[in-house]
Amino acid sequence: MEKLLRNRIEFGTAGLRARMEAGYARLNRLTVIVASQGLAAYVEREVAGAQQRGVVVGHDHRHNSAAFAKLTARAFLDRGFRVFLYPGLGMTPMVPFAVKHLHAACGVMITASHNPKDDNGYKVYWENGAQICPPIDEGIAQSIGEHAEPCNWDTDSVDADPNVQDVTQPMLDAYFAAASRLAVDLEANRRTELRYV
Repeated sequence: MEKLLRNRIEFGTAGLRARMEAGYARLNRLTVIVASQGLAAYVEREVAGAQQRGVVVGHDHRHNSAAFAKLTARAFLDRGFRVFLYPGLGMTPMVPFAVKHLHAACGVMITASHNPKDDNGYKVYWENGAQICPPIDEGIAQSIGEHAEPCNWDTDSVDADPNVQDVTQPMLDAYFAAASRLAVDLEANRRTELRYV
């Protein structure tokens, strides 16, 4: 109990990452709501036109990732933000790509990357598409502390909210179009016997 409840989960340059368990020191629905409320308030304060520019939210295949993504979207919707959502399983690079491509105010990807299966994470990308760094992480952490009372647990209405837009297909198309422009020699690519997965 001491480990789970005495200290709150710490927000740092990678956002949040912890084992999924009950308690303030772990990643769960409560800590995701509180983090999202604090992040939304901070972004609203620090990024010009943040609500209209919106937030990009995606998630991976881990247990609870989809639920955490919807709770994140809910907190931003409650502050008047547009939400660009990847409702299905997403690739981590698609969130920062969409932040830049859509000129969004920030992005959140629910993933723990290579961590053990019982962990999950909450990665935050700033308006430039890069993962947050000091002093932004410190400002977000302070804002989370100021918004520690969970306001809304409801995720049932997220998908139908008029401020939510599924950006999966348009962003995949834009991503692959952008990647194709980086190819130096398309003909050499066609001729090679190398195959990639």
